[in-house]
Amino acid sequence: MKGPVRSDHVQGPVLFKTLAGVYLDAPEIQRQALYDWKVRMVRGRLLLAFGDKIITTITAGIIEESRARRLTERGRHGTPVKIAASNRDLALLKHMFSYAIREGWLERNPVSLVKFDKESNARDRA
Repeated sequence: MKGPVRSDHVQGPVLFKTLAGVYLDAPEIQRQALYDWKVRMVRGRLLLAFGDKIITTITAGIIEESRARRLTERGRHGTPVKIAASNRDLALLKHMFSYAIREGWLERNPVSLVKFDKESNARDRA
């Protein structure tokens, strides 16, 4: 009712790794069924890409570059990273930035300007 509540967690510029720590420590996130997956993805992928950046300096262009780099990497078993995996990473990042908005650290979500890629879920039964 009184507008956004400013967080008491952090004062001054917020680094992405600080956001990640507060996000993963939040009770409402820890109660989620996919919490273990989120911890692995944040620590294994997102911190490598955005860890030392201030969250207000992360733009849609930086996110797109990181995503393009991710799609050129090899995934599990040496296979190329699938579009669906990239979309799941983007969805997690979007949720983290939405959390930062609720905490009062950001005005806008930079991920909202990034479009999800179309997934082809057809199976190749050859």
